[in-house]
Amino acid sequence: MKVVFFDGVCNLCNSSVRFLKKHDKKKVFQIHSLQSEFAAKMLSPHFLQQLPDSIVYLNEQQVFIQSTAVLMILKELPFPFKLLYVFKIIPKFIRDSVYKWVAKNRYRWFGKCSL
Repeated sequence: MKVVFFDGVCNLCNSSVRFLKKHDKKKVFQIHSLQSEFAAKMLSPHFLQQLPDSIVYLNEQQVFIQSTAVLMILKELPFPFKLLYVFKIIPKFIRDSVYKWVAKNRYRWFGKCSL
C-alpha cells in the first residue's frame, strides 16, 4: 500500500494533490489528509503532533517525510516527473531546509481552505 498524507487545509498541498491525482495514471497512491481518521489510525498521534506541516508518504511499511517524501512520490510518477528524483543527490539537510521554509510560509503565500 502506498499512501500519501497531506495537510488538508493547505491550498498548496491541495493543489499538489490535484496534480498527483491527475498524473497517477496507474492509481498507485491512496491519498488522505493528515486530519483524517485514516491518518489517525495509520500514523501514531505523537507522529502527527510532531510533524503537522509535513507531507508523509507511507510505502510498504516505510515512512518518508518532508523532501524525501516528495522525491519518493515523484519517483513513482510517469516520465518526465520521475526525472525530478535526481534531486535526491542534494544533501537531505539542504532539501529539508528548503522544504521547511516553504512549509512555514505556505499559508501566508497560498492561503488556507476548509476541509
